[in-house]
Amino acid sequence: TLWYSLPSMGNIGAFVLLVDFIYGVLGVDLFAKLYIPDNAEILNNELANFRRLDNALMMLFRFQTVEEWDGAMRDAMISEPNCMGDGCGTPYAPLYFVSHLVITAFVITNLLIAIILDNFETTMKLDNSALRMSDLNRFVEIWSEFDDDANMTVATAEFAQLLAQLQPPLGLTRVQSRKELLTQTAKYRIPEHGGYIHFIETLIPLARTVKLEEEGEGQLQLTDFEVREHEAMWRLSFPHLSELPTLRYREHTVTVDQYYSSTYIGAAYRSRVAQRRTDAMRYQKVERIMRHCDEHDIAYADVPYLRKFMDFYCRIRNRAAVDAREAEERKYAAAETEDGAALLGSDDDGAPLGTSKRDMNNSMV
Repeated sequence: TLWYSLPSMGNIGAFVLLVDFIYGVLGVDLFAKLYIPDNAEILNNELANFRRLDNALMMLFRFQTVEEWDGAMRDAMISEPNCMGDGCGTPYAPLYFVSHLVITAFVITNLLIAIILDNFETTMKLDNSALRMSDLNRFVEIWSEFDDDANMTVATAEFAQLLAQLQPPLGLTRVQSRKELLTQTAKYRIPEHGGYIHFIETLIPLARTVKLEEEGEGQLQLTDFEVREHEAMWRLSFPHLSELPTLRYREHTVTVDQYYSSTYIGAAYRSRVAQRRTDAMRYQKVERIMRHCDEHDIAYADVPYLRKFMDFYCRIRNRAAVDAREAEERKYAAAETEDGAALLGSDDDGAPLGTSKRDMNNSMV
């Protein structure tokens, strides 16, 4: 717990030094010329005074431990006839000493205790969870391998490789198929930003999924309202998230699983188009060879290429015949539909519905 608290405690320590420096400069400005009699309670003419900045800082450090600060405050309030001119103190000395004591001895000390207790609670939760601090550190290390520019973003296309290197509990052992990858990424609901994912928006959903899986299968799905709340909190804590492009579909943020779905559909379409073009070229080549064989009285069985692709040629030809027949049937059905609509829109004499024969004759005239 103390080890994990050291970074936060270092920040608090730097803040304490800043406060002491400010109060030290202010103390030198207020009490450098202060007359210190021999019977003073705390202050003296050697080290315990505000005549130099280093002496003032040492005095303030003593006051942080609530040691004799009240005696020094009374010495700083010395007035006539015990002093003369600039050697007299100020009646506002309690404001200086009390404010420093409250900030350093009470507020900051309680803040340090709160940080330690918070990290202790987090450590206890991690000890009782499948997720360890080492897993989080491993995530940071692996992320840095993909994030060459150190801008906290990684290409969405590399997310599957990231999961494979992470290993459980945050990652996956092995993805058997695209369907399994889509099923798993749909649980995370990681926002997608035009081909990139962010460090925070990836780590938190991964850890959240591990926690929800520990609580039970029925707790895995988050509502849209909860997801929007989480995203809003991320943007408040990390304002630079708002600078990333946000894609939406039907008022919902596009997620990584939707990105993969679109890429898979596009890849399948391109593969289908490429296969059809290859089949068409092969079909045309077979037809040219067959015409050449017919012109020169060569048997098809004597040509190795035809023996190899004759079944393919027949299959493509049958498919073309089926496609042509279906197209003809669709054309015939569309024509019947148009004829039926025309009949519904006229009476027996060919006049539009609601039109009398006299009106029709007048219009013809």
